[in-house]
Amino acid sequence: MGSLTKTFFSLFCLFIIAFLVVGFLLPRENSFSVTKPVSASPEKVFPMINDLNNWEQWSPWKEKDPNMTQAYSEITLGKDAWYSWKGDKNVGYGKLTILEAIPNEKIETLLNYEDHSPAKGSFVLTPAENGTNVTWTIELQSSKNPIISKLFGGYRYLMMKFFLGKDFNKGLENLNKACQ
Repeated sequence: MGSLTKTFFSLFCLFIIAFLVVGFLLPRENSFSVTKPVSASPEKVFPMINDLNNWEQWSPWKEKDPNMTQAYSEITLGKDAWYSWKGDKNVGYGKLTILEAIPNEKIETLLNYEDHSPAKGSFVLTPAENGTNVTWTIELQSSKNPIISKLFGGYRYLMMKFFLGKDFNKGLENLNKACQ
């Protein structure tokens, strides 16, 4: 083996070891939340989230793909209401179902996105001095393989925080505008 090949192989092995060590040290959170103030009362914010027809007014994904197609259940608000969508590579396809709706307090959802495991989500509305603090949370299932979970769980959290963080922030900013 030439010295260049040995150097490359050594650097590659060092990279793999560093990747694994960093993966073990990263936080392994299965949930991610964003909280933003909305300048409206919980009574005004709640229907904007609870009625899935209203999501088109504030959803960050509608902006990413204005041509995505959506289908709704007969009842579009409250428990068991759902909508599905199909779009380009920016939004993919999936289905969101409302599992529980506590008026002006909390909405729990189930997200089936592409071929991934289902994820639970929630919107918690907390009255604040100038309106409502809205906390949008998603909770992913961890891998059934504990080794995979330990190796890649931290990286998954970073990716979730990076990609969903932007979308959740944008969605809650849009929600604030839609509630005005």
